[in-house]
Amino acid sequence: MESTRGTRSPTSELPSTRSVEPESSRTDAGEHKLEPLATLTGPLRCAAHPKVETYLRCGKCEKPICPRCMVQTPVGARCRSCAGLRRLPMFDVRPGDLIRSFLAATGASAVVGFGLMFASIVPGAGFFGLMLMALLGYGVGEAASVAARRRRGRWLGWATVLAIPLGLVVGRAAFFMWTAGAPAALAFPIATAMLATPIWALLTLGLATWIAYQRVT
Repeated sequence: MESTRGTRSPTSELPSTRSVEPESSRTDAGEHKLEPLATLTGPLRCAAHPKVETYLRCGKCEKPICPRCMVQTPVGARCRSCAGLRRLPMFDVRPGDLIRSFLAATGASAVVGFGLMFASIVPGAGFFGLMLMALLGYGVGEAASVAARRRRGRWLGWATVLAIPLGLVVGRAAFFMWTAGAPAALAFPIATAMLATPIWALLTLGLATWIAYQRVT
């Protein structure tokens, strides 16, 4: 009987069937896999500020965002549109609110300006001019706030600032026309000149407008 030791299996003489991937294929595949990673981790440009480089993305829409426009929410960083930011009702000033506020402030200023002309006739009333103008600013600001449904905003403030001198001119001109029978062509220029002369009048006007501005902003 022949000994089987030292004999080779027929299959052992066959070449290996394991496929060896060419180096070039491995390299190409590796580069293909790394390319998306480089795209995700590379410096991006903020969608809202194109000049700003960032590594952040919105957690919802994946839009590039920078720290300036990022909104931190309980579910992560979001862009402003995905965060759904809305103005508080108090600061939601509509055109109708702005118009009503301006008209109310102008009317209140005109009524107070008409009354202040009577007060200026009283001896020693000028001493209380600063206090009266401060009350004017508060009263006009309150009227503007009520007309705007207690809304607040810078546009309301600037509308009130413009309304105070306009109302004072109207009120003082009405006083001259009512008491002295002065024509409108003369009454309005005189009333306008009274806003800046003397310099004390300009300072008190600034105080009134500042108080009114703070009342509606």
